[in-house]
Parts: sequence; structure tokens; C-alpha cells
Amino acid sequence: MIDNETVRLVKETARIEEVVREHVELHRRGSSYVGLCPFHGEKTPSFHVNAVRGYFKCFGCGEGGDAITFVRKFYHLDFYDAIRWLANKYHIDIVEKEQTPEELEERRRRDAMLQLMQWVAEWMKDALHDNDIRSTEALAYLQNDFHVHESLIENLQLGYWRVNDTGDALVQAVKAQGFDIELLELLHLAIRNEENQWLDANPGTAVFPVKNNGNNVVAFACLKMEDKPQVVEPQRTAVYFPQKNLYGLNELPMSRVKECCYLVPSLEDVLMLQPLNLNGNVATLFHHQLDERYTPTVAKYPSVVLLCGSDAEDQKLMAHHLEVLLRFEANVKVVNCKSATWSQFVLEHTADEVFAYIENNALSFVDAVIQQYAMEDNDTILTHLTPFFKAVADAHRRCAYMNRCAKQLGLTMNDVSEFVNNSR
Repeated sequence: MIDNETVRLVKETARIEEVVREHVELHRRGSSYVGLCPFHGEKTPSFHVNAVRGYFKCFGCGEGGDAITFVRKFYHLDFYDAIRWLANKYHIDIVEKEQTPEELEERRRRDAMLQLMQWVAEWMKDALHDNDIRSTEALAYLQNDFHVHESLIENLQLGYWRVNDTGDALVQAVKAQGFDIELLELLHLAIRNEENQWLDANPGTAVFPVKNNGNNVVAFACLKMEDKPQVVEPQRTAVYFPQKNLYGLNELPMSRVKECCYLVPSLEDVLMLQPLNLNGNVATLFHHQLDERYTPTVAKYPSVVLLCGSDAEDQKLMAHHLEVLLRFEANVKVVNCKSATWSQFVLEHTADEVFAYIENNALSFVDAVIQQYAMEDNDTILTHLTPFFKAVADAHRRCAYMNRCAKQLGLTMNDVSEFVNNSR
């Protein structure tokens, strides 16, 4: 294995514009370069290279990433072969290293976790169809109260967390299979009580497996089946990273890079919108904040549509997503829901009406914010817009957004620029 210092040196040395220029004819446009995308046929350049930030992005097919990603995709290499290709180009000596006992143990434990998670997912999936009183009630709740479309129950491999009199049905089943019980605690699937006894973490809940890009089950979102449904969101573990494993992108068998990604506030929104066959994938980060390191997961789409509900917490969350996506130069639109939540909106309208509403109300962030705060004064509106303006790195795009704002508010471009520049 190549040592970390070599990988770091390659990452710091490789220039994205130099690597890409060997395969693509690039032309400077502002602070970036543009050319014809090498990953799909096109006549009008939609392939952009940002030399300052060190990444490429095609707004036609959605491919994007750094120099290593470009080499991997262009030559169909794995990560370390791409490092070797770049090291050779930049005359960097490659230092190989053997894995330490600690690294080998970490990998062994991670593999054991993934194996256990897959078994648990099957155990819970089978439990949903046990045909006993509890599993039948759980299935009915999913279909009737939580409004899960029938076709999704099988596609999403939904399950039920069995309950026994001692509260340790999963613990007992895992023991019987010979798995390491301590892994259940590390995966937040089991807890210890005051008597140091192992108990299941969320028994009696409906379970939604979350998968990674390798189609491995890495976490479970658990639904408490009450009058007002409550989702217990998964916690970070050695195999699950909340900002990276978006529910709705990684786990659906039919999930592919489509025309766009619809990012919604909640799990229920995904389940209600996914069956409508919109022109894109529907995903949620639950209520975890979008981490800039993992933004390419979403920004790889030619367009991203933020479907915002009216809840104050959801509004704050989606505003954060918008700022991060703009920083990554994603093509973002915003749709404000006229109902409290998107799941409620879907219940009140036909699929065609939902689709038409989204199509007709998808706005730039400038228009969406002005619409949302239409009853406020210009200073309040500009205060809400300023973080988004500052997130846009490309000067031409930023000026275009600010000019749009000035026209909409009846201001001059100088008025908007001064306000933004004077804001902290």
C-alpha cells in the first residue's frame, strides 16, 4: 500500500488544469477553464476546471472531482493506481508501506461490522413479514399511517425490530449466530443497562436500512410508530458517515445519476416523493448538516433542487445546504412548499400537480429568498442573501446574482455591492 505521505504529496503537487489539459482542450473563462467534456459527447462546452479550488465539474453529465478523480475516471483506475499515474507524471517517488497490526485490526473490525449489519438487515426484513400481531401492525402502520408506497417496502428492504419480553431480541439472535456482541454497541444497535446487561437499542420500531455506494448496509433509521411518527436518526459509526451516506441516493436499487437531485428535509419526504417518478433522485441528510468535504455526492448532479418545508428548523437546515452547494458551484434551485411539509403536500395533491408545482416554482436562490421575505424591508432581505452571495466563488456568477437582486428590489448594483461588502 502507498504510504499516506506519498498520497499527501501527490494531492498537493498535482495541478488539475495540467492533468486535464493533456486530454481536453481548455479555454480560460474568468477564473476557470472550459472545454468539451471527455466523459460524454457534447458540442457546447459544459466542462469546467477551477484551478484555484483544484477540481473539475461537468454541468452536462454531472461528473466532477479533483485531479485524482479525473485520472481514475479517464483511465478507469482504482485510487492507488491513479496515485501512481500522477506520481509518475510529477516525478514523485512512491513509498510503499505494509499495513500495521493496528490498521489490519481496524480493517478486520470494519469488515466484521459490515457483515453483521447485512445479517441484521435480513433479520429485520424477515421480521416485517412474520405475520404475527406486532409485525402485521408494523406493516399496516408503514402503509397507512406513514404512507410508505407498497413498491418501496421491498425495494428499500424495510424491516421491523422484533420485540421480546426481556428487550434483547436482537442481542440474543446475534449471540446465536456467533457474532461479536460488542460490535452491536459500536454500531449503536445495543446498549448496556445499569446491571451491565445487553439490551436492544430501538426494539419495536420500523427500520430503514441506509446503504453506502458499495451497496453495504451501514446504518438504520428507526421509526417509532406513534400517533405522530418519530424518526430515530442513525448516529455516526466506523462504517456510517451521516454527511456522506444520503438516504435516497445510495440505498435505492434504481438510484442512478439522473437529471437532478431533489434534497428534502426528512425521511418521510423521501418516501412520499420517490414513487412519483420525478426527473431525479430524492434524498435527505436527515437533520445532519451537509459537510463540504462530501458535497460532490450531491453536486455531481447537473442540477440540485432544494425542496424546503415551512418548519423553522428545516428552513435553517436547507439554508445551510444552499450555502455549501453554492460554494461548490452546484447549479441550485429552491422550491418553497406551500404546505407545512412536502409529505403533507403530496397527500393533498395528485402526482401531476406535485410535479407541476415543483417545475413552476423552482427559483434561483435570489428569487426564492425575495419571495420568502416579501413582507420585509430591503435590508432584511439583503441580510438573508449576503451569505449566499459570498459563497459563490466565481465573480461573474456572483455579479449576475447580485444584479438580479438589484433589479428585483429596485436598487442599483452599487447599493447591493456596498451592502454585501460591508456585511461581516
